[in-house]
Order: sequence, then C-alpha cells, then structure tokens
Amino acid sequence: MPRRHHGETSSEAALPQPPLVEMVFLGTASMVSSSTRHVSGIGVAIGGDCWIFDAGEGTGTQLAKSAVLQSAVSRVFVTHMHGDHVFGLMGLLLSVGCTGEPRIIQVVGPPGLRKYLRRNLADTESNMLCQYRVDELWFGEAPASDIYDADPLYVPMELPGLNVAPLNDGTWRVPPPPSTGKLHPRHQHIDNSGNVEETFFVCAAPLKHTLEPCYAFVIQERDYPGRVHLTSDLKSRLLAPDNQEFLQRRDISNPLAVLTALQHGHSVELVDGTLLPEDVLSERRIGRRLAILGDTCDSRAVARLAVGADVVVSWSTSPSSEMESFVGARMHERLHRHVGRCPFHVQRS
Repeated sequence: MPRRHHGETSSEAALPQPPLVEMVFLGTASMVSSSTRHVSGIGVAIGGDCWIFDAGEGTGTQLAKSAVLQSAVSRVFVTHMHGDHVFGLMGLLLSVGCTGEPRIIQVVGPPGLRKYLRRNLADTESNMLCQYRVDELWFGEAPASDIYDADPLYVPMELPGLNVAPLNDGTWRVPPPPSTGKLHPRHQHIDNSGNVEETFFVCAAPLKHTLEPCYAFVIQERDYPGRVHLTSDLKSRLLAPDNQEFLQRRDISNPLAVLTALQHGHSVELVDGTLLPEDVLSERRIGRRLAILGDTCDSRAVARLAVGADVVVSWSTSPSSEMESFVGARMHERLHRHVGRCPFHVQRS
C-alpha cells in the first residue's frame, strides 16, 4: 500500500467508493440441464443489487441456493428467445417479485419478450407483489408505443415498456431501470454539469446465431474522480486570509469545500491564482467493464464495446479440440497473471 507523505492527507474517504461486483454462475449447460448443471443463467451482484442474465429452466431455484438475496434482483436481461435461455423467466420473476420491498423489475430483451411474458402470466392468472416493465431492443426504427396494446390480455403488474432503437453504430444503450424518485447513491454519477447519471450502465450489441435477434450485454462502470491530495501547503493556501475573504464573497464559507468542485473537474479561482484539478488530483480510477455474450458463431459486432473488458463470458459449446486446448492454455496464463488483482469476485452456484 502506498504510504502517505508527512503533512499530506487524502480526501479518499469523501469519494464514492467502487462497490463490490460479484458474478454467480447459476447455469452453464447447453440446451438441456443435467444432474450437475442447469441451463443458462448468470447473476451479477453490484453492491446491494443483483442483475440476472438469461433465465433458463431452474434459474430461480439456483438463485435461491446461492448467496444472492432474491429480493436484490432488480433487472433481468435476456440474450435471445431460445428455451434454454428463457423458459425459467416466468418462474424467476414470480419468485423474486414476491420477496423484499415492492419495486419495479426491469426486463430487457428481444422483440416478442413482452408478449411472451404477458401471455404466460395471464394464462396462469399469476400475480406478485412487484411490478415489472419489459424494454425491447429493436433493429431499425422502433415502434413508438406498445405494439401489443390491442392485446385483450390484462396483467395488472405490468407497466408500459420501452421499444429501443439502435444507435448509429448498430448497438443499443439500455434504458436505465425505473426510478421511484432518484437513483440509489451507490448507482449515482454526477457529471461536470451536475447531472445525476447511472454509475453502471449497460450497452448491447447484436450477435450471429441460429435464432436472432441475439445480444451481447456489456456492463460499464463510469470512471471515478481522482483523489484530492490535501498537502499542508494547499491547506495553508486555502485558509490564507485573502483567499478566505475572496471565497466568502462568493458564498463559500468553508474554503475546504472547494475540494469537491476540484474532484468534479472544476477549476477554482483564488486571489493568488487559479487552482486547477490536475494540480491536486491523482489519476482517475478507471471503471470496470464486464461483457456477457449470448450464443453466437460471430461476435465481432460487440468487439468495440467489449475491448479492454475485465471479464468476458462467452459461449463455447462444442469447440474444436485444438481451440479448446488453445483457449484453456491462454485462460490459465491470464488467470495466473491476474491473480490478486481481479476486480470481480466469481463464484459458481
């Protein structure tokens, strides 16, 4: 651990601290479950929240066996509509939707997912404490309203979902989860203009597969501001009578309060000159990146979003023996090299 020099303090304690990110593999089998593996399902726990990626049959059961609280699930992402990725969705939703405080669960996936859930929940007359919203990722121009609004089915816990069109580069920016007021502090990011945004946001890219659309999802954490090193010289400068009086005329009663402005990238005018962020800040802490790919034979479209990712989860059913040996050797090499500094905690349920 770096030692602090005499006469120097850090504002690290006042900075937002990166939350723990954990991955839980709930199912890794292909197509059908076995006695030792369930079909596709991954949980990503971020702080006190949990996001589920794919919900094959038995995902809810596996989640209940894991260390992740069902009441923490707030978002579910579906890569495509093959049964081994979606047959457990309704059971999962009903299980987590009856735990914890009433909340809105966001479900994200391909067109048709909204109707699939609505049909199944209506036909079984199911209900739960929570509400849910389905946001669909469309190719080309997305319908402005719910294209199933003429459907006679009525599901009381369903809220109107969004139809999301791709960006110019063919990828999608997933809408933020429904807010009941403001984002939880652990998921807040304040930009240089003072706007509050998500600390973790999700993008998607198309994948080639036998059933399309099929998506890869990339979780991106925003960078964290650098630490302010409050040296004795800087403190003396801020507390100098001339500078104190100058700041008070600008309604800043505590000169040390300008450290917050510096952390957010703003310069501060003083009597004896301008204080620049780069004069007092350490380097920004780079946000983590996690890429989760659905089934695919061609993942080139996600390369730009996933480059530099800390963790990539990729489909690898029936690889050639040469490729399996090569990938296994490379993974062993990378894991051996990164032991002790992996920014994620990974476990298998």
